[in-house]
Amino acid sequence: MTHPDLTQLIGRLPAEDPPFQDTDFPYPVNNAIYGKADFSALKNGDGAGGDIMAVAHRALALAEAIEAAQPDRGRFFTPDDKFRSNVVGSKSALGWALLMGDADHGPLGAALAKERYTVFTAGRELPKTTFLGERDTAAVYFAQSLLRYALVYGKVAPGDTHSLEHFLRDEGMGVIVVQGKLTPVEDIILLAMMDLGIRAVLPGDYPFPYGEPARADGVVSIMARLGEFPNMRIRSQRASPFALPAYANPAFARDEVVPVRSLGDSERSFFLVRQAPVADGVEIEGEMGRDLGILIEVASEHADAVVCNYLETQLASLPSYVKGVKSTRGPESLVLGLAEGVTLTAAQLAETLHKGAKYLFPSIGPVRVTLVTNPQKLLELKPQLVAYRQGRLKAIAAETEETAKEFYGCNGCSTFAINHHCVITPERTPQCGRAYALVKTGSRFMVPVDGARFSKRREVEAAMDYCVLEKGRVIDPLRGEYEGVNRAVAARTKGRLKRVFLHSLFESPHSSCGCFGNLAFYMPEVDGIGVMHRGFEGAAPNGRTWGQLANAAAGSQTPGVAGVSIPYINSPKFLQSDGGYQRVVWMTRKLYDRLSPTLKEKYRIATEEDAHSLEGLRAFLKEGKKVHSK
Repeated sequence: MTHPDLTQLIGRLPAEDPPFQDTDFPYPVNNAIYGKADFSALKNGDGAGGDIMAVAHRALALAEAIEAAQPDRGRFFTPDDKFRSNVVGSKSALGWALLMGDADHGPLGAALAKERYTVFTAGRELPKTTFLGERDTAAVYFAQSLLRYALVYGKVAPGDTHSLEHFLRDEGMGVIVVQGKLTPVEDIILLAMMDLGIRAVLPGDYPFPYGEPARADGVVSIMARLGEFPNMRIRSQRASPFALPAYANPAFARDEVVPVRSLGDSERSFFLVRQAPVADGVEIEGEMGRDLGILIEVASEHADAVVCNYLETQLASLPSYVKGVKSTRGPESLVLGLAEGVTLTAAQLAETLHKGAKYLFPSIGPVRVTLVTNPQKLLELKPQLVAYRQGRLKAIAAETEETAKEFYGCNGCSTFAINHHCVITPERTPQCGRAYALVKTGSRFMVPVDGARFSKRREVEAAMDYCVLEKGRVIDPLRGEYEGVNRAVAARTKGRLKRVFLHSLFESPHSSCGCFGNLAFYMPEVDGIGVMHRGFEGAAPNGRTWGQLANAAAGSQTPGVAGVSIPYINSPKFLQSDGGYQRVVWMTRKLYDRLSPTLKEKYRIATEEDAHSLEGLRAFLKEGKKVHSK
């Protein structure tokens, strides 16, 4: 590996340096290595001098400049929005793998795809992979994504190659696998990527001794070495320890069913889940008919109003696991539609509900399913259950951070957002849009979200997405700071977070994952707060776009911007420490339309229809009345 490789790259530099588009990082590699893109410095000199690593870094930066001028660069460059989507999507993959070299990568590519790696290829295209181009500089697109991951999600400062190397080696989800020979330019680019922390598996006869690669030949050996890297992930199956009846299968719920008769659609029928100190089992009173009462009782002390209401929504789908049955949850009852020639006995229905509850919620404990078909008993029971349901709804509406005994946490994004842990309360629901009830129920009863969890190898013991967080002592009720929450997030982020303010954008706001549905952000120009929905194509009056805000917030605790959900936007505690809606001056029209009528009536808020610039926003605020277009 000699300096003329660098000289060759300098000779291929274009006369002009067009930046990559749709990104906050017009030259991600140059931004990450040098803190800026200075192509005059890259062009000057003959490539001699400097140690081999400095030469390699410069070669990678030159490769990026060469690719930026190619007419087909739009085919291979990943814009920021797509990049962030790729990162979020990576939580259900073992990692990103780049295949380099002139050997046949077909068998290895197939093996990687089967194991749920996202596979990239440079030099030659393979089916079901992301192709980066045929040029010997094509691998730079893989480097761009990983270096942007460090800049955006690791908040590594541009130009800090020491921190960059440590972050990518420990936390980056990327690996390079070489089979066969590389060109001289590919050799030096590979060296640069390894030196910047991207792990690699190289052939046993690879001639250069630089970097710290693993060595392996053959698909089986390569796959084994990949599994040894601590930054790569491991897939742990989360199969339920409980089985469904032999005649029940979740796949049947996707079948189209044309009902010819119905059960449970009478006025006397009911379907309800409640907490009660019951013994595990089933009880059947009478034969199946149009009148059908279904009572499911859960013994767990954690089955409160929120949990029982959520369980009811989930258990209502269980009868559809029986072929030819369509289950529909009504306001008071469960209506079962049966296809032509299908029979469903009371014993089958009870067993499906009982075993299905254990299958979906393995830690639920004793569950009792009671089927009632006697008209007189139905008439006696239903008023009691209707009253219970009404009380349950009131209890759900009344739950606040003050009345809740505990809060909850979610690790779902921890594989890619290492500086983030989601804290969930009745009044600050998950920023990704998941329901508070789902997280609360899952933290106690182990809801299998997708059947498998992809964890970093060293963190595989964190088997569940959801957990209980002890509130602990209230440190600051206005900002929403709790001693127990601080202790929990510090532990779950390995000390990267020290404290969290649930209801403030400043100093220590809630961290943001990357799959947030909306972002709240401070606008210092008007000393106000703006709120923008995901993917908004315009800009706030101060010029900030969704992409800029998302890059600032992604995977971190960033003062001045934080992910927020629609229920939290409508919550009385919404950024209460910052002034709440007294301080909100602008939001996208899509979000404004989802505000509660009370908030719309009480507060003046501009949208993009009212203010396209800071001058327009200031005029709106000065005018003192709403001027929303209809």
